Amino acid sequence: MTTLVLGIDSGLDGAFAWHHGGRILGHLATRKLLDSERRLDFGAIREWCQLVNAKVPGSPRAAFLEEPFAPKGREFGVMGSWRRFGQLEALLWTLEYEVIGVQSRRWQKALGLTGDTKAASLAYVRANFPDLNLIPPRARNPHDGLADAVCIAVWGSTQVKETP
Repeated sequence: MTTLVLGIDSGLDGAFAWHHGGRILGHLATRKLLDSERRLDFGAIREWCQLVNAKVPGSPRAAFLEEPFAPKGREFGVMGSWRRFGQLEALLWTLEYEVIGVQSRRWQKALGLTGDTKAASLAYVRANFPDLNLIPPRARNPHDGLADAVCIAVWGSTQVKETP
């Protein structure tokens, strides 16, 4: 059975993307999932996951969650990102997702994304999913977090072991 794979760019300007059977079933920018105090709204995340899960009932689920990265000297500022990572991991676990943390370099290298990886992920998604809209409402430019989430989901789908 084909696994429903959720790719998450875990930054505050990140995104979620669901991949199943070579198609993207849903994607949205994290800013749509923030509450009035700009914290992740876990009720909204749960609703979106349940909505997409219903499209492929009974399908195994895996979530590939990009691990927070802190440039040398800025390690202190990443604490909130790790807190969100743990909260997302716990929520997804309750929704029966197998949660796997992944470093950005790993999926970028596997998909052949080099140089400006944000531009490369946008180009990858445009080439492989030309009908996918990466421009959120009221925005003018494509959202690179959406492209990254799609790339994580696509790469993640190559990492799961399918069951008959």
